[in-house]
Amino acid sequence: MKPEEARQLKQSYPEADWHETHISYVLMTDEWAYKMMKSVKLDFLDFSTQEQRKYNCEEELRLNRRLAPDVYRAVVPVSRKDNKVVLESEEGDVLDHAVKMKRLDEQRLMSILLEKQQVTDRHIKQLAEVVAEFHDQAAVVHQQTSPSAFADNFNELAEQANWVKEHIGTDYADIIAKAVSLSDQFLQENSGLLQQRQEAGLVRDVHGDLHSHNIFLYDEPIIFDGISFNDALRQIDLLNEIAFLCMDLEARKELALSRLFYDHYMLQMHERSIEQVEHKALFTYFKLYRANVRVKVSVIDAQEKKEETPDVSEIKPYLELMRKYISEMK
Repeated sequence: MKPEEARQLKQSYPEADWHETHISYVLMTDEWAYKMMKSVKLDFLDFSTQEQRKYNCEEELRLNRRLAPDVYRAVVPVSRKDNKVVLESEEGDVLDHAVKMKRLDEQRLMSILLEKQQVTDRHIKQLAEVVAEFHDQAAVVHQQTSPSAFADNFNELAEQANWVKEHIGTDYADIIAKAVSLSDQFLQENSGLLQQRQEAGLVRDVHGDLHSHNIFLYDEPIIFDGISFNDALRQIDLLNEIAFLCMDLEARKELALSRLFYDHYMLQMHERSIEQVEHKALFTYFKLYRANVRVKVSVIDAQEKKEETPDVSEIKPYLELMRKYISEMK
């Protein structure tokens, strides 16, 4: 969706809530949420044409229905009718498309409940069971995954080391350099391990973005907003998938919940006769990789704001986690 069309859509629904990310617009009524893809082309996605955006809407619907079938309802048109940009109209000129979703209670987001210290062991065990069942049923990916994707992500953060040094400190910039070196060494020494896990069926078409802001904790957990725009970010090792959530919990100082999720997930996979998932060194590496990505994204966000004194409070915890994981891997 183009910016001017988005502005006109927002004007057509003045009572609705409106959210914007780097790649999407979301309009929310009391009952429904409509997600539109921005007309953008980035290194990891291409939404530059209406056809590509419609295709991604269809993929988002298909993929996310695996975990949240009652939430993801349809792909609907965004049309110009009577000089207004409107949703779900059978009349007028179709400008774009949106994913129509059932609106859920934002107060049930796991990230918010964690802040309120209302996430229980029962929540975590239920979540581990849902994820394990999903992983058990997820399609196995047979094409080989290149380790270069991990190295590239560490090198991309290394390009931001001077900004980190200037705004956070030399000690934190040193963490990045150590992470790049350790990642290169680990990948070189464990290329055979990654290939073995691929051949064992442990790389699957999963969620790809499993963290607490993409989970609602109702009587049963609802996991939403999986990656649809880039297959490589979603077709990953099962340990890589759960490492994101465990890293997220550890960044919030919820070490016991992270351990409980990991242990209960492994128990569930064992009961499903998927025995080879566990590998402690690789799991720590994946957590380091996920923390690295979080730092990179947060630094880019801070740079885009162009503030004289940027807020680094959300960056430091992930750098501290990287320090911890580096220590555990030595």
